[in-house]
Amino acid sequence: MMRIATWNVERLKHYKDMERLLSEIEKIKADILVLTETDERLQPDYPYCYKTPLLQEIRPIYYKSTENRVSIYTKYKCVREYPTYDRYTAICVELETEYGNLLVYGTIMGILGNRDKSFLSDLKKQMEDITRLSNETKRICILGDYNLTFGDNYYYTKAGRETVQKCFDENGVFLLTGHRSECIDHIAVSDDFMHDEKLSAVSVDEWNIDRSLSDHKGTMVEILPKDPVFEGVDQDVFFEGTGFERHEFEYMAHGRFVCYKGRDGAYYRVDHFSGIYVMEDAENEEYARKGIFEDTDTFPDYLPPGERVLWVHQWLKKYAVAN
Repeated sequence: MMRIATWNVERLKHYKDMERLLSEIEKIKADILVLTETDERLQPDYPYCYKTPLLQEIRPIYYKSTENRVSIYTKYKCVREYPTYDRYTAICVELETEYGNLLVYGTIMGILGNRDKSFLSDLKKQMEDITRLSNETKRICILGDYNLTFGDNYYYTKAGRETVQKCFDENGVFLLTGHRSECIDHIAVSDDFMHDEKLSAVSVDEWNIDRSLSDHKGTMVEILPKDPVFEGVDQDVFFEGTGFERHEFEYMAHGRFVCYKGRDGAYYRVDHFSGIYVMEDAENEEYARKGIFEDTDTFPDYLPPGERVLWVHQWLKKYAVAN
């Protein structure tokens, strides 16, 4: 399993809540964590840290002596660092992970937000970075503050959104968090990395939902390892007679898997690991095909088989919509 997370900590405006900030970071247990609009006074406990230079070097009056834009905290060793269009705003390191080497590009897209005239020109330079780096290696993760939503119109520009999507499509990069509402801090990973034969599904989670520690939510993706028990659940047993539409998709290197579509357009399935069954859903076909299902509820595996099926049927009746 690999956990990748990002959080804009708003220039550490909530410095007095340092213990809470560190506690939230510790809870997510990310293997790779990118903090943006950050500060050296915030020091999560990680073996390695790679960061952009202090901002006092370029704007000593505006920034505190401890502020920098992007820091990458990780348990993985860096084997190489790559230049970026602006070393104060984006940093790229190649990390040695158990799933092979991965380029991690931590960034802020639009240091003054997406309405400033510099936003689009800087964004295009970052997309040029992504294209160049993708040509050097097919395994890359782009995460940080995008200053764009993709799942709703909470905060975006049409030109900005199209620029990112075009670049990602051309370079085989998938935006794992694009469906989240009011989400401007994103994580995107190359298809080549996600097709690793050791990896399976993806789940997405958020924290600081009330924005009490920053004006941004934190975002994390959890990439799960291939697990024969996890993949072995017979979906038909649980969904037979529900009125949901059966679908099979080819997923990565692991063959076909089954899920069921409701009238709401979402796709549902049941998985099993660590002694529990998990109800999961993907909000549309694109995410279902990519294996991006989110955990919605759980029930123990010690229930008798008949009760397990009954539990699923009751859950679907309460929360989902049959065809």
